[in-house]
Amino acid sequence: MALANAKDYIAGDIVRGPSGTKALDFRDAILNITENDFLTGGGLFTIPGSIGDIKAMIFTAQLDTALGQGPLMIFTPTHVFSNNSPVDRLTWQTLINPIQTEAAIGNGGLGQDSTFLVNSDTEYRSVDGIRSLILSTQDFNTWVRTPISHEVERVLNRDNQALLTFGSGVFFDNRTLMTASPISTPQGVYHQALVALNTDLITTVRDKKPPAYDGVWPGMNLFSQVTGQFSAVERCYQFVYNTVLQTLELWELMPSSAGDPDNQSLIPIIGDNGTQAIQWWFESPVLFKERTPAERTFKNLVNGEIFVDKLVGRVNFQVFYKPDQYPCWVPWINFSECATEPTESYPTNKPQFRPRLGLGTPSPTPCDPSTNRPLREGYTFQIKIVFTGQCEFVGARFAAVVKPEPTFAVPSCNPIC
Repeated sequence: MALANAKDYIAGDIVRGPSGTKALDFRDAILNITENDFLTGGGLFTIPGSIGDIKAMIFTAQLDTALGQGPLMIFTPTHVFSNNSPVDRLTWQTLINPIQTEAAIGNGGLGQDSTFLVNSDTEYRSVDGIRSLILSTQDFNTWVRTPISHEVERVLNRDNQALLTFGSGVFFDNRTLMTASPISTPQGVYHQALVALNTDLITTVRDKKPPAYDGVWPGMNLFSQVTGQFSAVERCYQFVYNTVLQTLELWELMPSSAGDPDNQSLIPIIGDNGTQAIQWWFESPVLFKERTPAERTFKNLVNGEIFVDKLVGRVNFQVFYKPDQYPCWVPWINFSECATEPTESYPTNKPQFRPRLGLGTPSPTPCDPSTNRPLREGYTFQIKIVFTGQCEFVGARFAAVVKPEPTFAVPSCNPIC
């Protein structure tokens, strides 16, 4: 445990040590601090005073050990220290090698609740994003010692750094869930979103896809979150602030399997709190990008279609696009699809699929005043699809035709945003 000065920390006695009580089978020995005095030079472990305060302490995971624990990692905002002290305290005073060493220099952890184990790794929130302890130590002698959250940095970079110490993170349902967008209120610091890193996209016997971000999950004002095993079931609970009722609430985050319509052993949960349709979206990479700038051609976005599966109930689709580096999303089309309710002639409530949902041609009316051209014309395009309801996105395709660039400038137009 760290002491109040945030520079020193101490170790409790070993479980079932002589300082415990016989009535409790000496298991309460860990509440006593007597064996720490065997440390050479005094009974405290200390970190250098110039590298900040202790913000988090956690044991790493390590195989082929009795408890599955590796050394104790001590995090400050700028450094990570490793304490690999032997179990036998009597050997502490005779050790030649230091018990405490520096494991990483630069961009340490900022909070106890935002430092957590992810399988054999330790992930933590740093000033510049989310970091991996394994990658930080492996890349120390290179120029590429960077965070693992580049894909969501436009969200994390807006966080108030003075509030990052209140962050919270867990590993649940094969996802890393880290809080983002903190706000300080009289009730405390809560977070408006979660950043989700999916570590199990597609796994087969022959291949495993690398992790990818599910993006940002908004809508909950989280104080903190915690995971645990309850009757052999892994669960994730979140302490949430209800801004309408101004009350503290306890919510449970359900695993993906709970919302799978194909899961017939349970009633699928396809709405938030069982009733409210969930809104989710994604942004595509750049489309129609040529291999080199010299090969690029001027294009007109003419059509598109999307494919979905596991459609349950009513789902609303909103499709947007933007050309080149245009800063705003341009509305393309908004429509809904409804899965057929069970009837006498169609008695099944199985989820449905839609192999082709056409988007049509974007309107030629919206135009860009900075380039004086319709927004459906450009060199490259990016697509955003917003779903409200339960379905699974399977794929999409889009069409654009090459057109000659105008010799003269087109008439100016009004901005869309």
